[in-house]
Amino acid sequence: MGSKSSYEDLEKRIQELEQELNSCKSQEKQSGRHGDDGENRLAYERYKSLVENINEIVFSTDAQAQITYVSPNIFKVSGFKQEEVIGRNFVEFVYPEDLASRMDQFQKIMEGENQVTEYRMMGKDGRIIWVRANARAMMTEEGFTGLQGILVDITDSKIMEEDLRKSEERFRDLFNNAQVGLVRTRLGDGKVLAINELCARMFQIAPEDLQGLRSTDFYANAKDRQFMVEILQANGMIENHEVLMRRKDGSEFWASYSLRIYPETGAVEGVIIDISQRKAAEEALQRSEERFKSLITQSPISYEYYGMDGTLLENNPAHCRMWGTTREALVGNYNLFQDPAIMNDPSKRKILNKVFSGEVVRVPPFQIRPTSRKKESEKELWVKATMYPIKQNGEVVNVVNVLEDVTEQKMMEAKLEETNKQLVLAAREAGMAEVATGVLHNIGNILNSVHVTAGAILEKMENSRMVNFERTGGMLKENLDSIGEYLTLDPKGKKLPAYLAELAAHMSGERRKLIEDAKQLREYIDHMVTIISLQQSFGKAAGLTEITDIQEIVEAAVTLHKAALIRHGIELKRGFEDLPPILADRNRVMQIMVNLIANAKHAIKNSEVERGEINVSIRKVGEDQLAISVSDNGVGIPPENLDRIFTHGFTTRKRGHGFGLHSGSIAAAEMGGGLSAQSKGEGHGAAFTLTIPFKTPDGENSR
Repeated sequence: MGSKSSYEDLEKRIQELEQELNSCKSQEKQSGRHGDDGENRLAYERYKSLVENINEIVFSTDAQAQITYVSPNIFKVSGFKQEEVIGRNFVEFVYPEDLASRMDQFQKIMEGENQVTEYRMMGKDGRIIWVRANARAMMTEEGFTGLQGILVDITDSKIMEEDLRKSEERFRDLFNNAQVGLVRTRLGDGKVLAINELCARMFQIAPEDLQGLRSTDFYANAKDRQFMVEILQANGMIENHEVLMRRKDGSEFWASYSLRIYPETGAVEGVIIDISQRKAAEEALQRSEERFKSLITQSPISYEYYGMDGTLLENNPAHCRMWGTTREALVGNYNLFQDPAIMNDPSKRKILNKVFSGEVVRVPPFQIRPTSRKKESEKELWVKATMYPIKQNGEVVNVVNVLEDVTEQKMMEAKLEETNKQLVLAAREAGMAEVATGVLHNIGNILNSVHVTAGAILEKMENSRMVNFERTGGMLKENLDSIGEYLTLDPKGKKLPAYLAELAAHMSGERRKLIEDAKQLREYIDHMVTIISLQQSFGKAAGLTEITDIQEIVEAAVTLHKAALIRHGIELKRGFEDLPPILADRNRVMQIMVNLIANAKHAIKNSEVERGEINVSIRKVGEDQLAISVSDNGVGIPPENLDRIFTHGFTTRKRGHGFGLHSGSIAAAEMGGGLSAQSKGEGHGAAFTLTIPFKTPDGENSR
């Protein structure tokens, strides 16, 4: 393979030898000498040696394109020997796709044009060989006699050209499709020579706008480009330099560029990356860090930042206030691993080992005595600690301790506990008061009935005809001596037997009514005795768990309301499962049931239902729960009130105190159960369910 200049030199040398050989032949012809003349032979030998020993292929054809000569190098290039080529038409060796163009070029050479062309020929083994042909026509007096020329094997060159072309295409693809901006400018005047598509979008430049652009047009501050030029001239390159740039529309953005100068061309090439989002994120992070630092500084919670050797590296003012000292006295001077209070306590050492090993440790509230509180009269602080490991690449590099002063909280908890105790006591008393109120109400109703009945008896006695017996007896006593004549002859006496019979019949009826009233009076008194007995039975202090027949308790609660239910025409239905006695606080259960039945009665009274109905049920739920339900068809509960009815003070009754359900809920919780309510809304009634543990005396939860 040769360059174009060497190829032309070779062609010129061959032409000179051909001219010398033709000159010798012409002299031979004129002088009549023959071909063994020394000068002629010498020229021929020089020509032959040159043709047969060059790397290129020398060839000639006749006028019909039959190959008349080819130099031996044809074998090295194509695999054909000379004798396999000479005598054949040159088209037999041309690659089919190039044949038409070769015939056209052959025609032009015949017409006298010298042609330097490139085409493909076929090797003996079928491979494609690229050659460059320089051919000229051979002319005699008779005209065109054939071609003479040189073939140069340019296959390697063509492969390199193809590889270069593909490489350039790949480079253009990479250049245009790169995910970073790529730019090429001239250092001197800043002329933009090339940019890729991403860079064009970055600066809002269309490809047709590239002509005449200067990089100086895109710096928000001209001094930034001058700084870049100085760095490039001094170091030849600049890396990751951040600068504020300007788009075509005048808007500004932050960019980072890395550039390199090529002194031989004066060009600058490099990468430009839009870092606006990153800069915005950095600014936001900085603002966030400032806000966080401000929060930490102003926070009432103590923050401590430790190194891996246990040294306090940073803290906030709350930490200094808690310990009654200055930042200077603590930071850099205090060490966790040198604190005897920690190192002498195995549990605290264990906490340190955990957090420095990468665990988050939350320490329940404990008491400390800061160094500023040395007097015994000064109380210790209650604090709550949380220790966090700070990790980088999975390794603990620092530890943060958050220490919160919860002294006031602990004091409030103590007060709350005391308040709860008082509230529980009040709830118990309220429950007992509810029962007592029911008892007094029932006794009041019974006493009213006693009063009415006693009044009726008194009225009957006052209006009784018993007084007529006295007058009749007086009349008989006056006529006792002549009683026969008086009863038979005296006008008044004759009427007396009939009157006595009538009076006797009346008195008999009056006696029966008095007996009935007396019996009713005795029932009222017996009912009062029963109610008073219930009050005495359930009037004990709550909190005692004993063997309890739940059905008996529920019936007792119903008894307390029986008279009122009858008076208001409310029907009470029962649905009791046959269950054994259980261990329960019978007084609390009684208090809750009295309140639930009373509430159901009031709900029906305040509704518009024609016939009120209360359903009381006892059933076992699961293996370990007992449920007692009281449902009614009264006014119902609005959905928004379902979560509020157990709140202290909440009531929908005009004279309600809002404590019954609240105290009942507390009592249920104290028994290990709960009190719940269900209602589909106003006008749809309500159901309340008390659940308590189902524990039999033998310790089993089932029968």
